[in-house]
Amino acid sequence: MDAPSRAVVTVFGATIFLGAFLLFQVQLLIGKYILPWYGGVPMVWTICMLCFQALLLGGYAYTHLVVRRLPGRRQRTLHVGVMVASLVVVGILAVGWHAPLLPDGSWKPDGDAAPTAHIVGLLAVAVGLPFLVIAPTSPLLQSWFGTAYPSSSPYRLYALSNAGSLLGLVTYPTLVEAWLPLRAQAWVWTAGFVLVIGGIAACAVATHGAADVVASRVTVTRAPRPRLSDRVFWIVLAAIPSLLLLATTNYMSQEVAAFPFLWTLPLVLYLLSFIVCFDRERWYARDPWALLLVLAITLSAFVLERGVYVRGVLQIGVPAFALFVACMVCHGELVRRKPATAHLTSFYLAITIGGAVGGAFVALVAPAAFAGVWEFPLGLWLAAAVALVAFRRDPPSPLGTHATWAGAAVAAASLAVAVYIFRESLPLKPPAIRDRWLFGVPVAIALAGVAAHTGVRRLRPAPVTGVPLRRGPGALATGVAALGLVVIAVAFGRLGYDEFRWAVDHSRSFYGMFAVEPVGETADDEAVRLRHGRITHGQQYQADDKRGEPTSYYGRDSGVGLVLEHHPRRAQGLRIGVVGLGVGTLAAYGRSRDTIRFYEINPEVIRVAGPDAAWFTYLRESAATIEVAAGDARLVLERELAGGMPQRFDVLAIDAFSSDSIPVHLLTREAVEVYLRHLDAGGVLAVHISNRYVELRPVVRGLAAHFGLMYTFVSAKDGAITWKSTWALLTATSSAYSDCDTGRSLAVCAGQRDVGERTSSGRGCLRKSVWSEPPSGGQPIESVPRRLDAHGDAQADFRRYPRPGEVRPPHADPVRCPARGSDGGPGSRARR
Repeated sequence: MDAPSRAVVTVFGATIFLGAFLLFQVQLLIGKYILPWYGGVPMVWTICMLCFQALLLGGYAYTHLVVRRLPGRRQRTLHVGVMVASLVVVGILAVGWHAPLLPDGSWKPDGDAAPTAHIVGLLAVAVGLPFLVIAPTSPLLQSWFGTAYPSSSPYRLYALSNAGSLLGLVTYPTLVEAWLPLRAQAWVWTAGFVLVIGGIAACAVATHGAADVVASRVTVTRAPRPRLSDRVFWIVLAAIPSLLLLATTNYMSQEVAAFPFLWTLPLVLYLLSFIVCFDRERWYARDPWALLLVLAITLSAFVLERGVYVRGVLQIGVPAFALFVACMVCHGELVRRKPATAHLTSFYLAITIGGAVGGAFVALVAPAAFAGVWEFPLGLWLAAAVALVAFRRDPPSPLGTHATWAGAAVAAASLAVAVYIFRESLPLKPPAIRDRWLFGVPVAIALAGVAAHTGVRRLRPAPVTGVPLRRGPGALATGVAALGLVVIAVAFGRLGYDEFRWAVDHSRSFYGMFAVEPVGETADDEAVRLRHGRITHGQQYQADDKRGEPTSYYGRDSGVGLVLEHHPRRAQGLRIGVVGLGVGTLAAYGRSRDTIRFYEINPEVIRVAGPDAAWFTYLRESAATIEVAAGDARLVLERELAGGMPQRFDVLAIDAFSSDSIPVHLLTREAVEVYLRHLDAGGVLAVHISNRYVELRPVVRGLAAHFGLMYTFVSAKDGAITWKSTWALLTATSSAYSDCDTGRSLAVCAGQRDVGERTSSGRGCLRKSVWSEPPSGGQPIESVPRRLDAHGDAQADFRRYPRPGEVRPPHADPVRCPARGSDGGPGSRARR
């Protein structure tokens, strides 16, 4: 049986492929299911990934012990028995939960639950055993295959395994999530699980006679054992891509949104590097990939420094490119060091140990050790450092064969990064550089280098003997590369220092990072602001005459400000709900008869902005009755409904962002249905949709159409106090807010008249109003011309006139933080 038949190869390949497919489908399935339970923050997926890596490590350790300690027949018997037992457990849980894999509502966390421990326990019970059973499929079947058919390499099956994982990731957000509800997904996955069990049983039968016979032959001709240093280097080469995978996912999720697509993209690139490198070694050529790694670090430094001023395509594209290049370098070096088939399971075990180490660093160590999300630049720097060590240990490499260009590339890249990041400290500041030059020039140079390398290889395909690294040009190139790493480390350290340079209070927890910073250059402009990630989430002036004024995205000209000040029941007192505390700005609208109930998931935000906070005093100084409910707003609101306590809000404001990321679970149909049940008759749902990267208007229109709501969008421009913002206002009762026959509108109490209308179904109207009739002798404080977007929605149709006794303030630019690059200019979403 030295040569496997086509049928045997097909059974092995299909089983490994399907097992890997299900392995990654279940990660996204359960991650999507529990994301709304923990506030929709990126850390939910990070903890999930750590748990899956730990389970994968357990599965590979199980494979290694079984293969080393048991003969082939007992291996097969044991594993088939474990699989059947796991299927029984899945069936029992499915009966109790009415669906496999998906815990029932009793598993939802309460406000006091430790998120990390709760997620770990939930995943262990829900998917731990089936995941642990499928995880060893690839290495175990490869071991059986390699032992039974020693003339055929099993490493190609590992590439097939990663191809199955890749397909599972790609199809989940594009097909499975789009067409199947979660419970149907769970049942389909369970059916696939049964097929995998059948496939593994078939593989056991196919190798029943050959495995034991050939296994004894293998023990006689055992390959040399890898050295301890080799095993450690395997772990390091696997740990860095895993670290970068989670760090990149965290970075993109924090700045854009936490949803399956942005989880899938880094995982796809991570697996793609495995597939390419393990398919054929020639796919990884050191020279071009080393050059691309230099380019990736350079572009990443530019993106990190520019932050939210970078376009969305670069905010996502550059970290994704950097992740893929770093993974290709590390996995390519890993494949160059793979052992003989006899040590296959120990090699895969080292890979999974490295994956778990990298995941544990991002999920557990980094939040406790770093004030900011610094693991992404750290991972890139480590990838470059490990590549330098690998090149030195195993010539020929770019440091020997092309020492001149290698040293020049590293020197030029590190110099460019250092000059750009430290440009304000230079005696002669370079002029402003456009993005097309900042990002385009390095890309053009790198592509020219790759093209030149390809041309030279075609003209001279024979390998070039490497110059010894300990002397001559190779030693010089190594020194230049090491010095370049030092320069890049200093530059990345400066970025981290600048992030909290002006902070008087900062914290990082499961729910993200924030900083409290003073801003303003004069006593009249002195203010304190709260920054979450790179985005400002509100600020409060410190002067006595301004401290109680609503600012930023919540000013009196904002959508939520117009609703709160001119609500038809304003005089009788309002009951207001706010999802997302921020700095508590909306408490400034509170009057003696009002009740304002804030929902906030982050205990650290409650500490700095709650009723007993020292930095922000909106809640403490409000005339309204203030209530703060700790925990995820959606879960707390659901529990209130289940307890027969609908809040009957006159206005419910949804304003829960993590940096610039949108918690998408707060804008689903299920979530809006909960909000509407908490609104009083004629209540308004106000949703803050200002964002740089995600267009939320179509989402609002879809929700309005689904529930038969009327809606309008209110956009405010930057001013002295109010910042640029867009709010969506939705209501179900037209008579309370709009009378199309008489022209009355939402702001009827202020004697305003309507301009334009927008309806979701053509039945009635909710109109945006203009303050077109000024008080006698009054002059407008701020005037914005009427403008409609492509859909006919009013964008900014208001003129605000002085209230009685109000002095018209001079127009001034928004207050800026003294820290370089830490604030957005007029019209910038960077202050969000």
